[in-house]
Amino acid sequence: MKNKKIFSILSTLLLLGGCFGNNDNTSSKDNSSVNNSSNVSSSYYSSTSSNFSDSSSYSSSSNTSSSNSSLSNKDISITVDQIFNEDDEIVYEGIKYKFNNNEFSVVGYEEEIVYATIVSSINGYSVVSIEDYSFFECNRLTSITLPNTLTSIGDKAFEGCERLMSVTLPKSLTSIGDKAFYWCDSLTSIVIPEGVLSIGEYAFACCDSLKSVFIKEGTLSIEDSAFSSCPSLTSVALPNTLTSIGYQAFYECSSLTSIVIPKGVEKIGDRVFSKCSSLVSIVIPEGVTNMGYDIFYNCNNLTIYCEASLQPEGWDTDWNSNDRPVYYAGEWEYVDGVPTPIE
Repeated sequence: MKNKKIFSILSTLLLLGGCFGNNDNTSSKDNSSVNNSSNVSSSYYSSTSSNFSDSSSYSSSSNTSSSNSSLSNKDISITVDQIFNEDDEIVYEGIKYKFNNNEFSVVGYEEEIVYATIVSSINGYSVVSIEDYSFFECNRLTSITLPNTLTSIGDKAFEGCERLMSVTLPKSLTSIGDKAFYWCDSLTSIVIPEGVLSIGEYAFACCDSLKSVFIKEGTLSIEDSAFSSCPSLTSVALPNTLTSIGYQAFYECSSLTSIVIPKGVEKIGDRVFSKCSSLVSIVIPEGVTNMGYDIFYNCNNLTIYCEASLQPEGWDTDWNSNDRPVYYAGEWEYVDGVPTPIE
């Protein structure tokens, strides 16, 4: 991890964006988000899940450890013998929860955990969010189960979780923060549920093993560098609800060979597919009225097919700075589902 951070800092001087083009100091961890002491008194808890029960005494100050191997993917509600006031915290299975506005949020962890299950409610109060930095650089974490009450994942919530291989985002989720899963090197696939309107900046950037991204209908925008520098990415499914793709969203995804831009997309930001060296064909829908510069820079194998008959006025003059072959409407057709120039 240390070597990658050093490389990231040096590369900022050489590259414009992608994995290395942010201004955040990702090497400095906000310890206040994970090391706060809990003032919860000793209490007795019992699980309402059919797959888990325990009637032993429980203290938030103890480092309770569990592999969670006996826990199912079903939501787990727990009850503790305590009345919660604003800003009260409780630690359960090594995960720290904070009470505010009659709901709980995950705010950190107290030990290096490998398997984690976030409960859906505590004393009937729903767990609705994972706050910024909650699992920042939790280096041993390999999998986490999220509840169907969860609506938001904060900025850098899982950044640097290098061993995280599996995460299923619940249907209840509506927000994925900036760098939420940044540099999760072992993550291989992700499905974005239909409730997520926008995918945050660098949300899945620099995930070296990420091969597949499926974004369900409902998402409107992919923000800057959301999937940049994912060298193993080969499959991307975009929803018809999508209207904009941000700056460098798929920058340097060097294994990506093709991608379908939905007809609802109106804006494609600067350098979105720059350095996608394996990209061989792409169809630009007629509804795209705004195109940035260097969209396909260093895409040396690419042929571009446009549904518009002429280049729209809203396209940057340097949108095709690499001078890749471009075919407009009437100059190409689909042959067995493949865009092909008309001889």
